[in-house]
Amino acid sequence: MKVLVTGAYGQLGRCIYDVVTDSYHLPYDEYFFASHKDFDITNLVCMEGYLLSHPDIECIINCAAYTNVDGAEKDPYTAFYINSRGVQNLVQLCEKYDIMLFHISTDYVYKDGQGICNEESEIEPINIYGQSKRDGELHIINSKLKNWYILRTSWLYSEYPGNFFTKILDQCTRSAAHNLTVVDDEIGSPTYAKSLAELIVCIIQHGYYATTLKSGIYNASGNGMASRYDFAANIISGAYHIKVNGNELHIKVPVYPIKQADLNLPAKRPHCVVMDNKKIYQYIPISRDHWSYDLSTCITNYENNMNHKIKEYKILYGKDLY
Repeated sequence: MKVLVTGAYGQLGRCIYDVVTDSYHLPYDEYFFASHKDFDITNLVCMEGYLLSHPDIECIINCAAYTNVDGAEKDPYTAFYINSRGVQNLVQLCEKYDIMLFHISTDYVYKDGQGICNEESEIEPINIYGQSKRDGELHIINSKLKNWYILRTSWLYSEYPGNFFTKILDQCTRSAAHNLTVVDDEIGSPTYAKSLAELIVCIIQHGYYATTLKSGIYNASGNGMASRYDFAANIISGAYHIKVNGNELHIKVPVYPIKQADLNLPAKRPHCVVMDNKKIYQYIPISRDHWSYDLSTCITNYENNMNHKIKEYKILYGKDLY
């Protein structure tokens, strides 16, 4: 099968690339990775042009999205244009060419305060980002697609830049931070992007879409729950022994809890949405560890990436990056 991954430069796209190029997995399928410039989901002409130059694409994994939660409050047009209209374009294209679609959605579509949410839990987004992602879901749900999968995930993080995990470590290692403040009244399910990538590749590689896994909506997050404060504290303690350029970082920055209201952010965040993943694992015979174990793997990969960059920099410029 030929598989197209959109939004390939985002953290999930990069993690899917890592999974399918890892000799351990040996995927039988052929993957194509397209950036926004290559495959702009808001531009049907661009999309069709890509498919003409890459014929016989049978599956699209849509990782392209507008994910700036606060930015969406200030610029709702762009959020809906990408997260809703862009998905509508994908649906139109997948219907026309009979392409299977995997779409990544979010826990932000659920009603806040329900606690543990399964796929039948009440939907009521509390911010523009969540509303735009729900609109995108509805284009798929109401379509005539034969094979489609909406994977709702939460608190996606990885060793790649631009997420909660890397921002916490950046604040601890690249500034004279004496302490950090993190909210303790936002509770969810941290999800390692590489674990989600492995799940998606497993579904495709082993053909579960053609046997046990019916088209529909599935929660696909990390197992367990944590507050943002708990998550940050675990990141810092877990990264204590990271070695960069042969030296342990020995991060000792204390973390203090605050409330969401103290931050006065443009967008509201759900106070408590914890994902129940039982449904998808009824059909996919793989096990998933607690989010804290996934975090340990991410910290190791972060360390390896940091040292690889330093090594490359030394080769290119003959001096240390730090």
